[in-house]
Amino acid sequence: MAANLFQLSWNDELARIAQAWAFQCQLSSECYECRAPVTRPYTFTGQNVHQLSGAPTRRSTDNLSQVKEWKAVIESWYSEVVYVDESLVRSYAPVSQNKSIGHYTQMLWASTYEIGCGQVTFGPCMELVNNAPAFLEKCQLFVCNYGPAGNQITHPVYSIGPAGTMCPYGTSSQYNELCITPPKSTN
Repeated sequence: MAANLFQLSWNDELARIAQAWAFQCQLSSECYECRAPVTRPYTFTGQNVHQLSGAPTRRSTDNLSQVKEWKAVIESWYSEVVYVDESLVRSYAPVSQNKSIGHYTQMLWASTYEIGCGQVTFGPCMELVNNAPAFLEKCQLFVCNYGPAGNQITHPVYSIGPAGTMCPYGTSSQYNELCITPPKSTN
């Protein structure tokens, strides 16, 4: 288990940057410098990007549909857990191209304490189907920025131990297995 994960706080600036990147309609990560927040003490932010194919299940103003779509995206990123063993948790290193872990590890990076996300529906778009390009009428792009960035080579993803037992500022009153976000003077 993770002993030192911070409870994530929403950051409007990270969300605005994520939304701006989503509007570019590109299924790739933005450069580090392009997504650096101006008002935060950290220089680098992590980023997860995911594309859902096909038209949204309902109009984008339908909150329940948006929750279901975001849940599918987060579950997709989390599914990379099957490729993460204890040695990778203790010392992060990318694995082979066929076994992506960076989305999962960024979501669980211990020193990350802020998140902001954006989403866009666009079309036409292209996706690989059976290793061949297929053109689709609509796609949705989901982008989340994380601060400070995780996925630092040779650094631990998190400390292994009972949840919430290695929190530098105490545990969250809302989620007692997560750490309190660093005080404003240190973040």
